[in-house]
Amino acid sequence: MMRKAWAIIFAICLMAFGCGYAMTEPSAIQTKSKSAILMEQGTGQILFENNADEQISAAGCAKVMTMLLVFQAVDEGRLTLDEEITVSQTAASMGGTQAFLEANTAYKAEELLKGLCVASANDAAIAFAEKLFGSEEVMVQKMNEKAQELGCTNTNFADAVGLKDETVTTARDLALMAKALCNYRNAFPYTSVYQESLTHPTGRITELVNANRLVRFYTNCDGLATGSSATARYGVVATAKKGDMRLIAVAVGSTDSSGRFDDAKTMLDYGFANYTSKVIVRKGETLKKELEIEGGSPHTIDVIAGEEVRLVMNKGEEKNIEKELVLLEGLQAPVQKEQQIGDVVIKQNGTELCRVPAVSAGDITQLNLMECIRKIGNWWIH
Repeated sequence: MMRKAWAIIFAICLMAFGCGYAMTEPSAIQTKSKSAILMEQGTGQILFENNADEQISAAGCAKVMTMLLVFQAVDEGRLTLDEEITVSQTAASMGGTQAFLEANTAYKAEELLKGLCVASANDAAIAFAEKLFGSEEVMVQKMNEKAQELGCTNTNFADAVGLKDETVTTARDLALMAKALCNYRNAFPYTSVYQESLTHPTGRITELVNANRLVRFYTNCDGLATGSSATARYGVVATAKKGDMRLIAVAVGSTDSSGRFDDAKTMLDYGFANYTSKVIVRKGETLKKELEIEGGSPHTIDVIAGEEVRLVMNKGEEKNIEKELVLLEGLQAPVQKEQQIGDVVIKQNGTELCRVPAVSAGDITQLNLMECIRKIGNWWIH
Protein backbone atom coordinates (compact mmCIF):
# COMPACT_ATOMS: atom_id res chain seq x y z
CA MET A 1 0.00 0.00 0.00
CA MET A 2 2.83 2.41 0.85
CA ARG A 3 4.47 1.67 -2.51
CA LYS A 4 1.19 2.39 -4.31
CA ALA A 5 0.65 5.60 -2.35
CA TRP A 6 4.11 6.91 -3.20
CA ALA A 7 3.61 5.97 -6.85
CA ILE A 8 0.37 7.95 -7.01
CA ILE A 9 1.88 10.95 -5.20
CA PHE A 10 4.87 10.86 -7.56
CA ALA A 11 2.60 10.76 -10.62
CA ILE A 12 0.46 13.62 -9.35
CA CYS A 13 3.51 15.77 -8.64
CA LEU A 14 4.89 15.11 -12.09
CA MET A 15 1.55 15.95 -13.66
CA ALA A 16 1.42 19.19 -11.74
CA PHE A 17 4.74 20.19 -13.23
CA GLY A 18 4.00 19.01 -16.74
CA CYS A 19 5.14 15.38 -16.29
CA GLY A 20 8.78 16.32 -16.61
CA TYR A 21 8.46 19.09 -19.18
CA ALA A 22 9.86 22.54 -18.52
CA MET A 23 7.49 25.32 -17.54
CA THR A 24 7.14 28.25 -19.91
CA GLU A 25 9.36 31.21 -19.14
CA PRO A 26 7.32 34.39 -18.46
CA SER A 27 9.25 36.12 -21.24
CA ALA A 28 8.04 33.64 -23.87
CA ILE A 29 5.13 35.96 -24.69
CA GLN A 30 4.09 39.41 -23.53
CA THR A 31 0.72 40.35 -22.03
CA LYS A 32 -0.54 43.78 -21.01
CA SER A 33 -3.19 42.84 -18.45
CA LYS A 34 -2.38 43.08 -14.76
CA SER A 35 -2.62 39.29 -14.40
CA ALA A 36 -2.70 36.50 -16.96
CA ILE A 37 -2.47 32.74 -17.14
CA LEU A 38 -2.75 29.98 -19.76
CA MET A 39 -3.78 26.48 -18.66
CA GLU A 40 -4.26 23.18 -20.49
CA GLN A 41 -7.67 22.05 -19.31
CA GLY A 42 -7.22 18.27 -19.28
CA THR A 43 -4.17 18.20 -17.00
CA GLY A 44 -4.27 21.63 -15.41
CA GLN A 45 -0.71 22.24 -16.62
CA ILE A 46 0.25 25.91 -16.72
CA LEU A 47 1.80 26.89 -20.04
CA PHE A 48 2.24 30.58 -19.27
CA GLU A 49 1.62 32.89 -16.35
CA ASN A 50 2.27 36.48 -15.39
CA ASN A 51 1.40 37.80 -11.94
CA ALA A 52 -1.27 35.10 -11.77
CA ASP A 53 -1.71 35.12 -7.98
CA GLU A 54 -2.42 38.81 -7.39
CA GLN A 55 -5.85 39.22 -5.88
CA ILE A 56 -8.25 41.42 -7.81
CA SER A 57 -11.97 42.18 -7.84
CA ALA A 58 -13.68 39.52 -9.93
CA ALA A 59 -16.49 41.61 -11.43
CA GLY A 60 -18.54 39.58 -13.94
CA CYS A 61 -15.85 36.88 -14.16
CA ALA A 62 -17.27 35.64 -10.85
CA LYS A 63 -20.09 34.10 -12.85
CA VAL A 64 -17.73 31.32 -13.96
CA MET A 65 -18.46 29.87 -10.52
CA THR A 66 -22.16 30.70 -10.79
CA MET A 67 -22.37 28.78 -14.06
CA LEU A 68 -20.35 25.92 -12.58
CA LEU A 69 -22.86 25.40 -9.77
CA VAL A 70 -25.82 25.62 -12.17
CA PHE A 71 -24.42 23.05 -14.61
CA GLN A 72 -23.41 20.82 -11.71
CA ALA A 73 -27.03 20.91 -10.58
CA VAL A 74 -28.18 19.96 -14.10
CA ASP A 75 -25.66 17.11 -14.22
CA GLU A 76 -26.81 15.81 -10.83
CA GLY A 77 -30.47 15.95 -11.81
CA ARG A 78 -31.36 18.69 -9.33
CA LEU A 79 -32.39 20.96 -12.21
CA THR A 80 -33.87 20.15 -15.61
CA LEU A 81 -33.74 22.42 -18.64
CA ASP A 82 -37.51 22.43 -19.13
CA GLU A 83 -38.17 23.16 -15.46
CA GLU A 84 -39.93 26.46 -14.79
CA ILE A 85 -38.33 29.02 -12.50
CA THR A 86 -40.31 31.97 -11.15
CA VAL A 87 -38.26 35.16 -11.14
CA SER A 88 -38.58 37.09 -7.89
CA GLN A 89 -38.74 40.86 -7.55
CA THR A 90 -35.26 40.70 -6.02
CA ALA A 91 -33.82 38.88 -9.03
CA ALA A 92 -35.60 41.11 -11.56
CA SER A 93 -34.30 44.28 -9.89
CA MET A 94 -30.61 43.34 -10.01
CA GLY A 95 -28.30 45.97 -11.43
CA GLY A 96 -25.48 45.53 -13.93
CA THR A 97 -25.91 43.36 -17.01
CA GLN A 98 -29.43 41.95 -17.32
CA ALA A 99 -31.76 39.91 -19.46
CA PHE A 100 -34.57 42.23 -18.28
CA LEU A 101 -36.56 39.38 -16.77
CA GLU A 102 -40.10 40.07 -15.60
CA ALA A 103 -40.77 39.78 -11.87
CA ASN A 104 -43.20 37.12 -10.64
CA THR A 105 -43.04 35.41 -14.03
CA ALA A 106 -42.06 31.80 -14.76
CA TYR A 107 -39.31 31.05 -17.27
CA LYS A 108 -37.92 27.72 -18.38
CA ALA A 109 -34.45 27.04 -17.01
CA GLU A 110 -33.09 26.81 -20.55
CA GLU A 111 -34.22 30.38 -21.28
CA LEU A 112 -32.52 31.62 -18.11
CA LEU A 113 -29.35 29.76 -19.12
CA LYS A 114 -29.28 31.82 -22.31
CA GLY A 115 -29.40 34.96 -20.21
CA LEU A 116 -26.72 33.78 -17.80
CA CYS A 117 -24.26 32.29 -20.31
CA VAL A 118 -24.69 34.58 -23.31
CA ALA A 119 -25.42 37.94 -21.72
CA SER A 120 -23.89 37.32 -18.27
CA ALA A 121 -27.24 38.45 -16.88
CA ASN A 122 -27.30 39.14 -13.16
CA ASP A 123 -31.09 38.74 -12.93
CA ALA A 124 -30.83 35.21 -14.39
CA ALA A 125 -27.99 34.35 -12.00
CA ILE A 126 -30.01 35.36 -8.94
CA ALA A 127 -33.07 33.48 -10.23
CA PHE A 128 -30.93 30.33 -10.35
CA ALA A 129 -29.53 31.07 -6.88
CA GLU A 130 -33.00 31.32 -5.39
CA LYS A 131 -34.22 28.22 -7.22
CA LEU A 132 -31.28 25.97 -6.31
CA PHE A 133 -30.35 27.27 -2.86
CA GLY A 134 -33.25 29.40 -1.62
CA SER A 135 -31.31 32.66 -1.59
CA GLU A 136 -28.27 34.40 -2.99
CA GLU A 137 -26.66 34.28 0.46
CA VAL A 138 -26.74 30.49 0.56
CA MET A 139 -25.43 30.28 -3.00
CA VAL A 140 -22.52 32.54 -2.05
CA GLN A 141 -21.72 30.12 0.75
CA LYS A 142 -21.79 27.22 -1.72
CA MET A 143 -19.59 29.17 -4.14
CA ASN A 144 -16.96 29.69 -1.45
CA GLU A 145 -17.12 26.03 -0.48
CA LYS A 146 -16.65 24.99 -4.10
CA ALA A 147 -13.75 27.41 -4.48
CA GLN A 148 -11.99 25.79 -1.53
CA GLU A 149 -12.68 22.34 -2.95
CA LEU A 150 -11.04 23.36 -6.25
CA GLY A 151 -7.98 24.82 -4.51
CA CYS A 152 -8.88 28.46 -5.19
CA THR A 153 -7.05 29.74 -2.10
CA ASN A 154 -7.15 33.44 -3.01
CA THR A 155 -10.85 33.69 -3.83
CA ASN A 156 -13.70 34.99 -1.70
CA PHE A 157 -17.23 35.53 -2.97
CA ALA A 158 -19.28 38.29 -1.32
CA ASP A 159 -22.06 37.97 -3.88
CA ALA A 160 -23.09 35.61 -6.67
CA VAL A 161 -22.52 37.92 -9.63
CA GLY A 162 -19.44 40.05 -8.93
CA LEU A 163 -21.17 43.40 -8.39
CA LYS A 164 -19.44 43.83 -5.03
CA ASP A 165 -15.77 44.81 -5.04
CA GLU A 166 -15.33 42.50 -2.06
CA THR A 167 -15.79 39.52 -4.39
CA VAL A 168 -12.12 38.86 -5.14
CA THR A 169 -10.12 36.23 -6.98
CA THR A 170 -6.97 35.71 -9.06
CA ALA A 171 -6.20 34.70 -12.62
CA ARG A 172 -5.02 31.29 -11.39
CA ASP A 173 -8.17 30.69 -9.35
CA LEU A 174 -10.40 31.70 -12.29
CA ALA A 175 -8.54 29.19 -14.46
CA LEU A 176 -9.21 26.47 -11.88
CA MET A 177 -12.93 27.33 -11.86
CA ALA A 178 -13.01 27.36 -15.66
CA LYS A 179 -11.22 23.99 -15.74
CA ALA A 180 -14.03 22.52 -13.61
CA LEU A 181 -16.76 24.22 -15.68
CA CYS A 182 -15.29 22.82 -18.90
CA ASN A 183 -15.90 19.31 -17.59
CA TYR A 184 -19.61 19.98 -18.20
CA ARG A 185 -19.64 19.84 -21.99
CA ASN A 186 -23.35 20.73 -22.03
CA ALA A 187 -22.31 24.27 -21.04
CA PHE A 188 -20.66 25.02 -24.39
CA PRO A 189 -23.86 25.21 -26.49
CA TYR A 190 -24.75 28.20 -24.29
CA THR A 191 -21.40 29.86 -23.51
CA SER A 192 -20.22 29.69 -27.15
CA VAL A 193 -23.20 31.61 -28.55
CA TYR A 194 -22.48 35.15 -29.74
CA GLN A 195 -26.04 36.37 -30.25
CA GLU A 196 -29.35 34.95 -29.06
CA SER A 197 -32.88 36.14 -28.38
CA LEU A 198 -34.89 35.54 -25.23
CA THR A 199 -38.66 35.48 -25.65
CA HIS A 200 -40.42 36.45 -22.44
CA PRO A 201 -43.74 34.79 -21.51
CA THR A 202 -45.52 38.05 -22.40
CA GLY A 203 -44.10 37.86 -25.93
CA ARG A 204 -41.54 40.60 -25.43
CA ILE A 205 -38.15 39.77 -26.97
CA THR A 206 -34.74 40.67 -25.53
CA GLU A 207 -31.71 40.43 -27.77
CA LEU A 208 -28.74 38.90 -25.98
CA VAL A 209 -25.19 39.62 -27.12
CA ASN A 210 -22.10 37.91 -25.73
CA ALA A 211 -19.58 40.43 -24.40
CA ASN A 212 -16.79 37.94 -25.12
CA ARG A 213 -15.97 38.89 -28.68
CA LEU A 214 -13.56 35.93 -28.98
CA VAL A 215 -16.66 33.77 -29.40
CA ARG A 216 -17.21 35.48 -32.73
CA PHE A 217 -13.67 36.19 -33.84
CA TYR A 218 -11.51 33.33 -32.47
CA THR A 219 -11.89 29.91 -34.10
CA ASN A 220 -13.28 27.21 -31.78
CA CYS A 221 -13.66 29.56 -28.81
CA ASP A 222 -16.38 28.34 -26.45
CA GLY A 223 -16.68 31.55 -24.47
CA LEU A 224 -16.95 31.52 -20.76
CA ALA A 225 -17.12 34.91 -19.03
CA THR A 226 -16.13 38.56 -19.04
CA GLY A 227 -16.18 41.22 -16.38
CA SER A 228 -15.58 44.91 -15.89
CA SER A 229 -15.84 47.49 -13.14
CA ALA A 230 -14.04 50.62 -11.98
CA THR A 231 -12.07 48.54 -9.48
CA ALA A 232 -11.52 45.36 -11.48
CA ARG A 233 -11.06 47.14 -14.82
CA TYR A 234 -11.52 44.61 -17.64
CA GLY A 235 -11.20 40.82 -17.53
CA VAL A 236 -11.94 37.73 -19.59
CA VAL A 237 -11.97 33.98 -19.02
CA ALA A 238 -11.87 32.20 -22.38
CA THR A 239 -11.54 28.63 -23.57
CA ALA A 240 -10.89 27.16 -27.00
CA LYS A 241 -10.20 23.68 -28.33
CA LYS A 242 -8.16 22.47 -31.29
CA GLY A 243 -7.68 18.76 -31.87
CA ASP A 244 -7.45 16.97 -28.53
CA MET A 245 -6.25 20.02 -26.60
CA ARG A 246 -8.47 22.51 -24.78
CA LEU A 247 -6.83 25.66 -23.41
CA ILE A 248 -8.06 28.18 -20.86
CA ALA A 249 -6.80 31.78 -21.05
CA VAL A 250 -7.47 34.29 -18.29
CA ALA A 251 -6.57 37.98 -18.53
CA VAL A 252 -7.75 40.33 -15.76
CA GLY A 253 -7.00 43.89 -14.76
CA SER A 254 -6.68 45.19 -18.32
CA THR A 255 -6.81 48.97 -18.69
CA ASP A 256 -9.18 48.72 -21.67
CA SER A 257 -11.67 46.27 -23.09
CA SER A 258 -9.63 45.33 -26.15
CA GLY A 259 -6.51 44.57 -24.12
CA ARG A 260 -8.04 41.60 -22.32
CA PHE A 261 -9.10 39.99 -25.60
CA ASP A 262 -5.74 40.70 -27.22
CA ASP A 263 -3.97 39.03 -24.29
CA ALA A 264 -6.28 36.00 -24.35
CA LYS A 265 -5.77 35.61 -28.10
CA THR A 266 -1.99 35.93 -27.71
CA MET A 267 -1.95 33.20 -25.07
CA LEU A 268 -4.24 30.86 -26.98
CA ASP A 269 -2.23 31.32 -30.19
CA TYR A 270 0.97 30.60 -28.30
CA GLY A 271 -0.41 27.47 -26.67
CA PHE A 272 -1.82 25.94 -29.82
CA ALA A 273 1.30 26.78 -31.83
CA ASN A 274 3.81 25.30 -29.41
CA TYR A 275 2.13 22.51 -27.43
CA THR A 276 0.23 19.31 -27.99
CA SER A 277 -1.91 17.25 -25.62
CA LYS A 278 -1.93 13.49 -25.97
CA VAL A 279 -3.55 10.63 -24.06
CA ILE A 280 -0.73 8.12 -23.61
CA VAL A 281 -2.76 5.58 -21.64
CA ARG A 282 -6.54 5.40 -21.42
CA LYS A 283 -8.26 4.19 -18.26
CA GLY A 284 -9.39 0.61 -18.83
CA GLU A 285 -7.01 0.12 -21.77
CA THR A 286 -5.81 -3.49 -22.08
CA LEU A 287 -2.09 -3.61 -21.36
CA LYS A 288 -1.65 -7.39 -21.44
CA LYS A 289 -4.08 -10.20 -22.31
CA GLU A 290 -4.33 -13.51 -20.48
CA LEU A 291 -1.67 -13.06 -17.82
CA GLU A 292 -1.21 -16.41 -16.08
CA ILE A 293 -1.82 -16.37 -12.32
CA GLU A 294 -0.41 -19.28 -10.34
CA GLY A 295 -3.06 -21.32 -8.54
CA GLY A 296 -5.91 -19.31 -10.00
CA SER A 297 -9.36 -20.10 -11.31
CA PRO A 298 -9.56 -19.02 -14.06
CA HIS A 299 -5.84 -19.26 -14.53
CA THR A 300 -5.44 -16.10 -16.65
CA ILE A 301 -6.55 -12.50 -16.35
CA ASP A 302 -6.28 -9.39 -18.51
CA VAL A 303 -4.24 -6.47 -17.20
CA ILE A 304 -5.73 -2.99 -17.74
CA ALA A 305 -4.75 0.59 -16.91
CA GLY A 306 -6.24 1.88 -13.68
CA GLU A 307 -5.95 5.55 -14.61
CA GLU A 308 -5.62 7.79 -17.65
CA VAL A 309 -2.33 9.46 -18.48
CA ARG A 310 -2.50 12.64 -20.54
CA LEU A 311 0.68 14.56 -21.25
CA VAL A 312 1.12 18.10 -22.50
CA MET A 313 4.41 18.54 -24.31
CA ASN A 314 6.21 20.64 -26.83
CA LYS A 315 5.18 19.74 -30.36
CA GLY A 316 7.43 17.04 -31.82
CA GLU A 317 8.28 15.48 -28.46
CA GLU A 318 5.36 13.05 -28.54
CA LYS A 319 7.27 10.67 -30.81
CA ASN A 320 9.80 10.09 -28.02
CA ILE A 321 7.19 8.85 -25.54
CA GLU A 322 7.03 5.13 -24.69
CA LYS A 323 5.18 3.03 -22.14
CA GLU A 324 6.28 -0.09 -20.30
CA LEU A 325 4.28 -2.56 -18.23
CA VAL A 326 6.03 -3.60 -15.00
CA LEU A 327 4.24 -6.42 -13.15
CA LEU A 328 4.60 -7.26 -9.48
CA GLU A 329 6.68 -10.36 -8.80
CA GLY A 330 5.20 -13.60 -7.46
CA LEU A 331 1.57 -12.92 -8.36
CA GLN A 332 -0.69 -15.64 -6.95
CA ALA A 333 -4.41 -16.22 -6.54
CA PRO A 334 -6.65 -14.85 -5.22
CA VAL A 335 -6.74 -11.59 -7.18
CA GLN A 336 -9.61 -9.13 -6.89
CA LYS A 337 -11.01 -7.04 -9.73
CA GLU A 338 -9.17 -3.68 -10.02
CA GLN A 339 -6.45 -4.87 -7.65
CA GLN A 340 -3.10 -3.32 -8.51
CA ILE A 341 -0.81 -5.94 -10.01
CA GLY A 342 1.83 -3.66 -11.46
CA ASP A 343 2.53 -0.27 -13.01
CA VAL A 344 2.48 1.20 -16.47
CA VAL A 345 5.57 3.40 -16.71
CA ILE A 346 5.66 6.37 -19.09
CA LYS A 347 9.13 7.27 -20.38
CA GLN A 348 10.72 9.79 -22.69
CA ASN A 349 14.03 8.80 -24.23
CA GLY A 350 14.42 6.19 -21.49
CA THR A 351 13.75 8.61 -18.62
CA GLU A 352 10.70 7.95 -16.49
CA LEU A 353 8.11 10.74 -16.51
CA CYS A 354 5.33 9.17 -14.47
CA ARG A 355 3.55 5.91 -13.72
CA VAL A 356 0.01 4.78 -12.94
CA PRO A 357 -1.36 1.51 -11.55
CA ALA A 358 -1.91 -1.52 -13.77
CA VAL A 359 -4.88 -3.45 -12.38
CA SER A 360 -6.72 -6.75 -12.81
CA ALA A 361 -9.68 -6.72 -15.20
CA GLY A 362 -11.55 -9.31 -13.13
CA ASP A 363 -11.52 -11.67 -10.16
CA ILE A 364 -9.43 -14.81 -9.79
CA THR A 365 -10.11 -17.23 -6.98
CA GLN A 366 -7.83 -19.94 -5.61
CA LEU A 367 -8.18 -23.42 -7.08
CA ASN A 368 -10.24 -25.73 -4.87
CA LEU A 369 -9.25 -29.36 -4.16
CA MET A 370 -11.24 -30.87 -7.05
CA GLU A 371 -9.86 -28.31 -9.52
CA CYS A 372 -6.33 -29.13 -8.36
CA ILE A 373 -6.93 -32.87 -8.83
CA ARG A 374 -8.43 -32.26 -12.28
CA LYS A 375 -5.50 -30.07 -13.26
CA ILE A 376 -2.96 -32.70 -12.12
CA GLY A 377 -4.91 -35.38 -13.99
CA ASN A 378 -4.87 -33.35 -17.20
CA TRP A 379 -1.14 -32.79 -16.78
CA TRP A 380 -0.49 -36.56 -16.53
CA ILE A 381 -2.74 -37.36 -19.49
CA HIS A 382 -1.13 -34.81 -21.76
